[in-house]
This record gives sequence, C-alpha cells and structure tokens, in this order.
Amino acid sequence: MAKVGENSFEDEIMESDIELEGEVVEPDDDPLQKMGDPSVEVSEEMRDKAQLYKKKGVDALSEGKLDEAVEHLTEAILLNPTSAILYAARAGVFVKMKKPNAAILDAEAALQINPDSAKGYKSRGMAKAMLGKWEDAAHDLHLAAKLDFDEEISSELKKVM
Repeated sequence: MAKVGENSFEDEIMESDIELEGEVVEPDDDPLQKMGDPSVEVSEEMRDKAQLYKKKGVDALSEGKLDEAVEHLTEAILLNPTSAILYAARAGVFVKMKKPNAAILDAEAALQINPDSAKGYKSRGMAKAMLGKWEDAAHDLHLAAKLDFDEEISSELKKVM
C-alpha cells in the first residue's frame, strides 16, 4: 500500500514525463545506484526530509535536469528506504535517461516493497521494452494497466505489442 502523502500531483508529473520511443538501447553498465537499507527504522523526521528531497527531484526533472533528479531521489531513498513510490519515481527517471538496467533494479525494489505498484510495473515494463524484451515488457505493462489504467500505459502497451 502507498504511504499517506506519497501520491501527489508531483508524482503525476514524473509519471507522464516518461515516454517510450520504441527503440532498443544498449544495456547500461554503470555502477549500481545506491539503494536504501530496508531494515532501517524510518522516523517521521526522516520521512519528512525524504519528501523534501523527492520534491527537489521532481523539480529537477521538470527542468530537464535528470542527473540532479536522480541525486535528489537517491537522497530521499536513503532517508526512507521503505517507500515504494521513491524507487518507482527514480526508476522513471532512469527510463528517461535510457538506463534500463538501473530502472529495472529500482522498479523491482518498488515492487518488493509494494507488489501492487503500478508505477513499478510500468517503469519495469518500459525498461524491458528498451532492452527488446517484448513479452516481459507486455506482461508488466498489462499488470500496470490492471492496477492503475491510464492512457499512457495503454499507448505504451500498444507499441510493445
């Protein structure tokens, strides 16, 4: 389940900024991104700071500063590693950066925390499509559409099919 305060207009900006162009890209082989420690006890103060970093990440994304968006979302994840939406948001940025392996890693972290994360399935599906894994991509995008249908998921699913 999503945590209170995690669904917002800012999430919609991040979600709708992702667009699959139907092209297959080379797998990214960058060093693995920092992941949070899921065993950490997250205080209210940590959660609040994470939300501030998330907002900075969304702002950076809206300005086209993708590296900066990743940095801020990473800080948010380190402060609140129990938030599926933070991992899913960063996965979406990695999709925009054409870094499918990084996107898949974050999407899977989001889905481990929340198996009903439509954004997790959507990002993972789009990343798998970027790698040419069409059947896996279609499966994830179908699940995303079942959980939270939107026109963008439908459009991406048609491209993959």
